[in-house]
Amino acid sequence: GGSDKREGGEFLVLHGKVGDVGVSLGAVHNLVEQTVQTVPGVRSLQVKVSVVKKAAKDGAQLSLRLAIVIGKEANAAAVSDDIRTEVRRAMQETMGVDEFSLDIVVEDISNAPLTKKKRVV
Repeated sequence: GGSDKREGGEFLVLHGKVGDVGVSLGAVHNLVEQTVQTVPGVRSLQVKVSVVKKAAKDGAQLSLRLAIVIGKEANAAAVSDDIRTEVRRAMQETMGVDEFSLDIVVEDISNAPLTKKKRVV
């Protein structure tokens, strides 16, 4: 076997109690995006998901990189803490993953008035 690229991008293989399951990086991306959008103070975000190959026995680690825009009413450190907490919980509950790196970069601070966006369901 060569690289693990399939239709729909890369997959992360999760080793569960019952067996292995492949999760697409797109699924992780969507989960993180949806999770972070609910954190107060976050105006917009870009998520980059990648798998970092490691020499260790577990082979690869998930790497998440978030570029966020926060409102000027928000505290960057507090928002980052909230994001870490929420993403970690979502990843554990939904994917069963607790081994990943998470980098958060505050790209901009918006002073636009906060408008309630209509949620597309």
